[in-house]
Amino acid sequence: RTLPLDEAAMRESSIWRITAAAVLSASLFPTAEGFTGGLLLPNSAFSPGQSRLMPSSATRAHAKWDAPRDLRRRISAPLMCAEPKDGDDAVEKAKGVLKKITDVVFMPVQMSLPCAIGWWIVGSVGLVLAVGLSLFTFEVNDVAQNTVIADSAELSKAQKQAQKLEEETILFREIVNDVQAAYVDPVDSDAFFETGMKAMLGSLDPYTEFENNKESADLDILTMGRYGGVGLTVGADSTFDAAKGEPVRDDSRFLIVGALEGYAWDAGIRTGDHIVEVDGKSVKGQKLQEITNMLRGPPGTTVTVTYERDGTVGALKTVLNRKTIKIPNVPLAQLLGDPKDGVGYVLLKSFAQDSGEEIRTQIKKLNRQVPGGKSLSTVILDLRGNPGGLLTAAVDVGEAFLDPSQSIVSTKGRTASAPSLAYASSKLGPAISSKTKVIVLTSGTTASAAEIVAGAIQDHDRGVVVGEKTFGKGLVQQVARLPFDTSLKITVAKYYTPSG
Repeated sequence: RTLPLDEAAMRESSIWRITAAAVLSASLFPTAEGFTGGLLLPNSAFSPGQSRLMPSSATRAHAKWDAPRDLRRRISAPLMCAEPKDGDDAVEKAKGVLKKITDVVFMPVQMSLPCAIGWWIVGSVGLVLAVGLSLFTFEVNDVAQNTVIADSAELSKAQKQAQKLEEETILFREIVNDVQAAYVDPVDSDAFFETGMKAMLGSLDPYTEFENNKESADLDILTMGRYGGVGLTVGADSTFDAAKGEPVRDDSRFLIVGALEGYAWDAGIRTGDHIVEVDGKSVKGQKLQEITNMLRGPPGTTVTVTYERDGTVGALKTVLNRKTIKIPNVPLAQLLGDPKDGVGYVLLKSFAQDSGEEIRTQIKKLNRQVPGGKSLSTVILDLRGNPGGLLTAAVDVGEAFLDPSQSIVSTKGRTASAPSLAYASSKLGPAISSKTKVIVLTSGTTASAAEIVAGAIQDHDRGVVVGEKTFGKGLVQQVARLPFDTSLKITVAKYYTPSG
């Protein structure tokens, strides 16, 4: 039906109807076949007071509907026929409003492509990272699992070894108990045990040994270079047998070979005296080591010594205070021949903690004894009969004759407590001039640390080695403390001179 409207009212309302129609059409997004309604629009073919409904067949001609273009066609086609002159402004305004509406409506569609590309890139990167992380986690888990399996295998092996060792220990104890209980003669358990230990360790090498409390104390003296004692050197004694016309062993007393000043000397004992009692106990029939052990003891304690002196009637008695006795590593250092020749002789008897310091001190003294402000032309280092000592002491002594950074010795072990190491001279430098000649004296009993020093001097052409072929030990021992003041001296590495 038609509505009677005047021309001005129709023009004014046409803009709003066009806008409403555009919104309705844009919101519906009809397809070519699915659009059955129409837009109520003014038509110029009718009188101003009339209107008609545009049939839906007007849109069926479009096989594929383009929303903005089709919408504008539907709106602009009727407008092209209505009010060609006075309605131009209204049409332009309607087009502007329509453009804004379509821009707003289709803006997400225009922005969706770059957003999709961006999210695709982010997703791809995330996927790659997730795959990489999963592979890494799998690898780590695999390695961890293999490590756990290896650790479990090692633990199982260690447990089996511990169980085997426990069984062998129980078996050894049972054997000792059975021998003590059933053997035909009484058995000294201490001697029996030590014999078993020495035989067991001796199957490894001659230097891996079990040390009882006395032997362990002697080992400490060798390595530390000091002990608690009275400053006496004791040896076997003898008397002259007139019937035989020769001296014979007298086991009722022991001869004092030396007495140190500041110790036993200050108490009146002299070299040549004869010990007959220690703390009221006769020494008759005692072994030399037993007498030595009786005289030694912790510093600050005392011991009573009864002795005889040739030409004196009756025995003498004195109380000696035990002190810390320092054993000199270099008992002799002097110039030989004419002092102007500058030939120094140094006797090194052991390798204790401060051997290197003593060597340097004695060489400095000899340098000061050379007249005319000159230095030593030759140093004779006597290592004959030196049984060795500490490996670190050998390095310290070697540094006194070698230039900085020169190799001294290398060791090869298999455990963390005794790893493979290489030792070289420090920046301290040698104690002698580079022009000073060095001669090293050796014998068949030159061993261990003494061989290291001789080998380093020879391999670096720093001096010549004169004498006999050395002992040839080539092994490094480590002392492990055991209960009851005993110790285990065990071979832990092999050592090599700079030439290998």
